[in-house]
Amino acid sequence: MATEINALFREIHRLRKHIRDVKSEIENLPRLKKAHQAKVAKQEAALKDAQEQVKKAKSDNHGREVSLKSTEQQLQKYERQLNDMKSPKEVEAKEHEIATAKAHIGELEDQILNGMGEVEVKVAKVPAFEEQVKKAKAEYATFEAEFNEREERLKGEAKLAAEQLALAEPQIPATTRPIYDRLTKAHGADALAQVGRRDRICSNCLTAVTVQAINELTNGNLTCCNSCGRVVYLEA
Repeated sequence: MATEINALFREIHRLRKHIRDVKSEIENLPRLKKAHQAKVAKQEAALKDAQEQVKKAKSDNHGREVSLKSTEQQLQKYERQLNDMKSPKEVEAKEHEIATAKAHIGELEDQILNGMGEVEVKVAKVPAFEEQVKKAKAEYATFEAEFNEREERLKGEAKLAAEQLALAEPQIPATTRPIYDRLTKAHGADALAQVGRRDRICSNCLTAVTVQAINELTNGNLTCCNSCGRVVYLEA
């Protein structure tokens, strides 16, 4: 009888913990799905940002090229105007405009060259971002393909364990059942705890139960841990 009671509580505890863990995993599935979706969205955003950086770098450099062409045309105009000038003062002013235009052209040419290098660097980074998006989408596709099967499997496990629990709990002695019901209502799967045969340690609070408690368990009597109040049973 003593062995049967300890074995009964041991099995009930296993079933309750299994049901709790499986339900927790089921509840966590939508969060995992959202996490995969968020990862895909994050990688897509990173790729879009990299592509936008390339687009902006090209646009900025195009703007410099337009400005260069315009300045070169202005320089040609200044040089034609210089040929028609007679007054030293006008010549001096125009030569100053020509020098300023040439300096600006030099600056733009340097900027365009640097800009081309910047574009090349940014373009070279894009494939890595594309690969990250591809990888994230593949991982999500795999998860999604397994999602329904995994959810159904877990629900099946929870249902089977609940059915087994429904068969096991009525075997608890009537005099013990009220205490068991009260504790499981308050603590769920943690209403029970295993006690070591040698160290007498309660698995819930890690406190040693008394020798008297071990004797009660050996005799098949309901015993609670004096420290945490859980229903205890002897390890197998």
